[in-house]
Amino acid sequence: MNKVSVFSMPVYYKVTKLFDRMQNHTNIITLKVVDSSGQGWNVQLGSNAYVEKLKWKVEQKSGKPQNEIKLHFNGTELIDGKTLRELGISDGAEIKLVGADGGLISVFVVGLDNKSTSVQIKKDATVEDLFQALTAQRILQPNTVLAFKGKTLARSTTPLRDMGIIDGATLQVLAAFEGGNI
Repeated sequence: MNKVSVFSMPVYYKVTKLFDRMQNHTNIITLKVVDSSGQGWNVQLGSNAYVEKLKWKVEQKSGKPQNEIKLHFNGTELIDGKTLRELGISDGAEIKLVGADGGLISVFVVGLDNKSTSVQIKKDATVEDLFQALTAQRILQPNTVLAFKGKTLARSTTPLRDMGIIDGATLQVLAAFEGGNI
C-alpha cells in the first residue's frame, strides 16, 4: 500500500515558512545599551522579545552573567517576563546597564542640555559626596540645583539610600533662579 502525501515538498515548505513568519511577526528594533562608564553599543531584536532575551544579548557583549545584569529604561528597572513592547520600549530607546561594580552604584544625571551622564559613587555616599562628585566633574555649575523625583536636594550628610537614591536612579540638574525657587 502506497502512502499518499497531502502536501508536496514545495507546498509544505511554503506553509511552514508562512507559519514561522506569523509566529515571529515582530518589528526589529535597535536599542542603545549604555554601561556605567558611558560606553554604549547597539542591540537589535524583535519588539516582542522578552527582557531575558535582551539580557542574553547584553551578556554576550558585556561578559557579565545574566543574573547580575540590571537594565533600566526611563529610570525603571526592566523585569523578567515582560516584553519590550509591554514596557513601552521602541526603536532607538536607550537602555542603561547598571550594577555589580563592588561597592559602587551608578546614578544618571540629566544636565541642562538634556543629556544623561552616568556617575559612579560609593553605595554609602551622602548627598554632600554626590554634590562634590558632580561639581568636580563640572556637571553641577553655579546657579544650578540638583533634583530627584521632582524635589530639590539640599547639601547634607544624609546617605543617598535614605533619600531613595539607589543604583540606577536618575537625577536632574535644573537652573536656579533668584530667591532659590525653581
